[in-house]
Amino acid sequence: MVTIREATAADNEALIALDRQCAMGEAITLAFDRAPDFFARHKAYERWTALVAEAPDGTPVGTGGLALKTVLVGGRPMEVAYLMDLRVHPDWRRRGVAMAIGDAVREKLVEAGPAFAYIMVLRGNEPAMSFVRKRGVYTELGTAVLQVLVAEDSPPLPPGIEVRRLRPDDMDWLAERWAACTGEWSLALPFDAGGLERLMIERLQVPQAERLVVLDEGVPIGAAALWEYSRIMAISFVQLPEAIDRRLSPTIRERISGGTPFRLFYPLPLVWRSLEDLPVILAALLAHLADKQAGDERAATLWVPLDAAGPLVPIVEPKASFAIEIDLFGVAVRDSLPIQGPFFIDPRDI
Repeated sequence: MVTIREATAADNEALIALDRQCAMGEAITLAFDRAPDFFARHKAYERWTALVAEAPDGTPVGTGGLALKTVLVGGRPMEVAYLMDLRVHPDWRRRGVAMAIGDAVREKLVEAGPAFAYIMVLRGNEPAMSFVRKRGVYTELGTAVLQVLVAEDSPPLPPGIEVRRLRPDDMDWLAERWAACTGEWSLALPFDAGGLERLMIERLQVPQAERLVVLDEGVPIGAAALWEYSRIMAISFVQLPEAIDRRLSPTIRERISGGTPFRLFYPLPLVWRSLEDLPVILAALLAHLADKQAGDERAATLWVPLDAAGPLVPIVEPKASFAIEIDLFGVAVRDSLPIQGPFFIDPRDI
């Protein structure tokens, strides 16, 4: 039987090795490498706990954890928990390890007392889906979709469109647009200007060169901080289904398939003046990534996580090379689940 305890820095190498053994998905198979710091993903949150399932000989054979965060539900702030990083070594699956981790996480949830918790499961990740089904307490909330945009040589931007770095005097405007763009969505993050600045600089450590404003004739129409998630976790596609593979140009197919790691950027925050501006905002961000990757053999990709039933999918989907689906589940802790879509999909949760 395994012993469950809190993870420490001494577990770092063993957890990195464990994570490498846990490729996800079937139609789309992803492999991960979290060296040199397994806990770098956790540090994107202010409050988190990581647990380890330890075999009798002291070897970590599973892990799981949670992050506590404040989100909006019906326009009101509420503390919730995101359940993250459930991993069990393939040799230890179907032996009760995931259930033991889940029970320990549940105890942490009761201690912390969030209103509810939620979890995301990559479509086709049968071990995680089996865990969700067996627990019998999760409610399916919806589907998230990761629209994957690959930065390639593209036509010049329309006249008057340019990109510059975000400045301190942009922060009030950024906060106003953030509230206007996301404030009505469940699970949105209730950030003011100071909170957005702390998120970009302290939590995500986005360099100044990747905190951007898109202008049209000098007027801001959008902004994004491009968080390079591949610095947190190197990801590669072990297998791409034919439906996706045939949509890729030969150059891009060679650069992102067959286990080759790629550069992955999430836009957080991402704001727009109006939905009609979003296509040119995305084009400007991709042009920025294409310009900065000169000489780098790895493909630069922009991953935009969205509620599959939300208003942005019809706008973003035509620009995407392909999409990855993720199921979103919730579980009550103190109260019932008082949430409904559209949902804000936090890139840190993916």
